[in-house]
Amino acid sequence: MHVLSSTPHAAFVADAFAQVSAAPGEKADPWRKLRGTVEVHASTGVPELGREDGVVARWRCRRHDVLQVEDHEIWVGRVVGMEVLGGEGEAALGYADRRFRVMGEVVVPEFGREGECG
Repeated sequence: MHVLSSTPHAAFVADAFAQVSAAPGEKADPWRKLRGTVEVHASTGVPELGREDGVVARWRCRRHDVLQVEDHEIWVGRVVGMEVLGGEGEAALGYADRRFRVMGEVVVPEFGREGECG
């Protein structure tokens, strides 16, 4: 799984995969749309996006379950590793109400101070 930064280029990359305006059955291969080919990472055997694509983190997951909801699939995975590519405090990209959004505000635990837990 890729966590994207909140930049216009990263939003373009996310849209290449989501293709929300495409009709069912008309979605293009996002890897070919972005790069013209699918590049497979040698150590994982799967395609990966990198920092140049706006990726701030990659989570390596194992498939746990796949749920069918109408015409969608929801994949549930177990995180088995993580690689941070972005700078500390860099905001992540979100999507809500048909728009890309900036995520990443500081969250202070209740009864604590910033940076402290418990």
